[in-house]
Amino acid sequence: MAIESNRNPDANGDVLHTIDVWGKDGTSRVLAAQVKFIVDGAVGVSAIPIRIEFWTATSGGTLTKAATIDAAQALTLVGALAGPSISGILKLNSTENTITAHAGGTQAAAFALSITKSVHNVTIVGSANDSVVLPASTGGGAIHWIKNSAAANSLQLFGLAADTIDGVTAATGVAVAAGKSRIVHDTAAGTWVSILGA
Repeated sequence: MAIESNRNPDANGDVLHTIDVWGKDGTSRVLAAQVKFIVDGAVGVSAIPIRIEFWTATSGGTLTKAATIDAAQALTLVGALAGPSISGILKLNSTENTITAHAGGTQAAAFALSITKSVHNVTIVGSANDSVVLPASTGGGAIHWIKNSAAANSLQLFGLAADTIDGVTAATGVAVAAGKSRIVHDTAAGTWVSILGA
């Protein structure tokens, strides 16, 4: 173990350590993967926040960042696995609270759910099938959790424009019964897949 004589403090962004993984292509050694340990915030007394970056080589040999675990222990995936950050089991974005579903029970009249929030708590469903509508499905892997906190009436959930939910025609939508939840995943452009909760 090397002991550094330089006691100057590390700074945000400093790479403290790198693990290189090398392979052979038949002619030379090639860098195939890397793990980097990088200072991830302000350094304090006995406290150095760290993020870990995982880099893998593409089929063309370009080293590309695939995932990061930051100092808050949130995991961010890149590329085909990209989607919401994961921390512990799952870390969702903030909650949109006290939503009133719009009357009429149609897609056109539905309350538009926030694209920047992950959890949507609908507290008022004045009549059966009052409705809300999801943001546009882009295939980016977004997750939205819709909770019907109303005491009695079923909520109708729609995709935007021609977006489908579980293959159901956009203009038809799907139901979320009183006291129930539905979690939807943006699996492909125009396509939501859902899990109906207890």
